[in-house]
Amino acid sequence: MEGRVAATLREQSRSVAFGGSGWERRLACQCAPLFAPSASVYVARLIAMSHALVVTEWFDAEDLPGGHPAACVAVQADCSREPAVAAMLRRGTAGPVRLSDVVDVAQFRATSAFRYFHAHPPGTRFAAGAALRRTSDELVLLGLHERDRDFDATAMSLLGAIQAVIAPALEMRRRLTLLADTPIPEPQDHGPRGERAEEYWPTPREQDVLELVVTGLTNAQVARRLAISERTVRKHLDSVFRHTNTPGRAAAAAWWQRHNA
Repeated sequence: MEGRVAATLREQSRSVAFGGSGWERRLACQCAPLFAPSASVYVARLIAMSHALVVTEWFDAEDLPGGHPAACVAVQADCSREPAVAAMLRRGTAGPVRLSDVVDVAQFRATSAFRYFHAHPPGTRFAAGAALRRTSDELVLLGLHERDRDFDATAMSLLGAIQAVIAPALEMRRRLTLLADTPIPEPQDHGPRGERAEEYWPTPREQDVLELVVTGLTNAQVARRLAISERTVRKHLDSVFRHTNTPGRAAAAAWWQRHNA
């Protein structure tokens, strides 16, 4: 199970950071088999509009007839009033949230707010979620709904592991998008050592560093993973920057992703 989880998270980290549109649907569909078959898995995007936080996109892992995952837009309502969402707004990407940890679910189920916010899928009784991105005007979350039983410690640990991997990948996607919109000077034909940038190939250790950078790890995390110093990580990255004429980690990661495809 651990091997399957790790493989799924590696694949989805790259898909989120470097893939095209539709990463939300792919993430929901790939994560769904990791949880109990009775759990409903989805990715939702909530945007602040007119002093309310509303769902603008909802990507469900459950299949429609024909095998196409559902994608629907929820009714415009202030989701910040939902207890689990409110907790995610406070906590950000610091950990997952289980509805039963922030409210008395038995009492909450008797309210119109519960029936409104947890009407899909029908019969939902328990919920959990993890913020993948939290800004002043947006919340992107991976959510779980369950009919028959609350989410146990194993499910919450798995949800936390997904958050820990996907949140940095989503941040890298944001930075790469900004970088793509920023004019960059044309690269020189020759690096400082005289070779052409297109003829350069990273050393084995530089490749190790790049493989971890593309997953969204910081320099400190890369250093711990490779059992080297953070200064050595920076040295390897500086070498990559010089030889590929890239301005930083995000651009170098994109270069490696293109050339190592």
